[in-house]
Amino acid sequence: MIKSGGTDILIEDNTIRHGHGISIGSETTVGVHNMLVRRCTFEGTDNGIRIKSMRGAGGLVENIRYTDITMKNVAEAITLQLDYVDNNRPDFKGDPTKIPAIRNILIDNITIEGSRRAGVIHGIPDSPITNITLRDITLTAEKDFDIRDATAPVFERVTRTIKAGVGPRKLSGEH
Repeated sequence: MIKSGGTDILIEDNTIRHGHGISIGSETTVGVHNMLVRRCTFEGTDNGIRIKSMRGAGGLVENIRYTDITMKNVAEAITLQLDYVDNNRPDFKGDPTKIPAIRNILIDNITIEGSRRAGVIHGIPDSPITNITLRDITLTAEKDFDIRDATAPVFERVTRTIKAGVGPRKLSGEH
């Protein structure tokens, strides 16, 4: 998990079998810039690719690439979320000048098998998520992408098979 921020980050050649996948946030006040995640596998995780932030704890997350990723039985495959609510701090307000932003994200060469949801892309009205490209992706999920307060992502050579019953039955943290 990347918290608070960082620049020029490389994550590669990992196999993740439980937990929250590779996450950025929820606090992104310093921002995250120029990150590459490549050649990783997620099996049975709650999330795969996840960038989350919220008003009061946000900064700019930009120039992030995820490539050569395989996901199997991941509940939430791709999450880009600026309307995140921290269950541990549901009344969090933070610094009102800290407005989160996500832009310039490339997700390519991805295979997703058996996800509950293909993805969530949720900006906020005063900070829509922009410049998202999904390229060369094959996915099977129970639900398609849920997109709001975002410019339309670019889908290039994305094959989506949406059908009931293909996702994992429970999250890794559930009993």
